[in-house]
Amino acid sequence: MKSAKSPKHVQGPTESGVRPRTLPPQAPEVVEANEHLVMALLEAHQAQEDLARRECELREMGDFRERLLAIVSHDLRNPLHAMMIGATFLANSNNLDPSEREIVRSIISSGNRMRAIIAQLLDFTRARLGGGFQIVPTRLHLTGVVARVADELRVVTARTIIVHASGDLEGEWDPERLGAAFSNVLGNAAEHAFEGTPIEIALAGAGDKVTCRVTNQGNAIPPDVIQSLFEPFRQVDPLAHRDHGNVGLGLYIAREIIAAHGGTIRASSSGRRTTFTFELPRKARAT
Repeated sequence: MKSAKSPKHVQGPTESGVRPRTLPPQAPEVVEANEHLVMALLEAHQAQEDLARRECELREMGDFRERLLAIVSHDLRNPLHAMMIGATFLANSNNLDPSEREIVRSIISSGNRMRAIIAQLLDFTRARLGGGFQIVPTRLHLTGVVARVADELRVVTARTIIVHASGDLEGEWDPERLGAAFSNVLGNAAEHAFEGTPIEIALAGAGDKVTCRVTNQGNAIPPDVIQSLFEPFRQVDPLAHRDHGNVGLGLYIAREIIAAHGGTIRASSSGRRTTFTFELPRKARAT
């Protein structure tokens, strides 16, 4: 009985003229390594998809939060306005004893603080959802804007505010928006200054820009906190630079307003002096 012979593999010419070759079988460890590589690639792809989905969810959550802030802030204005009218009426009444009058003053003070926070929230949502602040520049003198804001702050805080001015301080800016930026920075400076110390404002104009420096005397601010001052809803070290009820929007709004004018704002702290520096082009473009 003849043993069966294995069929002979004849390698004749192919259409391409290249004879096919049989690849040797792969070692088990090579096969296993290839399987691990494929699994790793699949897992990396899945992780990338999960990350993209999570980023999308976070963006949607952020948009929802900012729209909710806009709605709530807007709806709070009417009841607050009614409360302030009533408190003002009581304050002007002659039927209150001194202790009752003090309570009414406290209500009015708290109402003014709530009004300022609502205004900041509305500005914040306009800046975030509206793509930045819209400005309408007009020809003006910077000292006029700063003097108005400083006078208001003197009344509210009883702080000493010293203004130094030099050089050409005329330019084209939005007076209301710029006033709001200065008010937020000055308010922050007054809030965190040592009791009895002045707030100093130095204005200087030269060439195609003007510079404003707002300086207060208070606790030194660590460098890592300096970086976060202009971020909304910031977390500030309570031992270094406390936020007494501040929701962290004032300096963010100031930065956005200055940026809308084509300028910059930065902060520095050395020893017990903190300085906020504005730099503004002399002519801001309308947006």
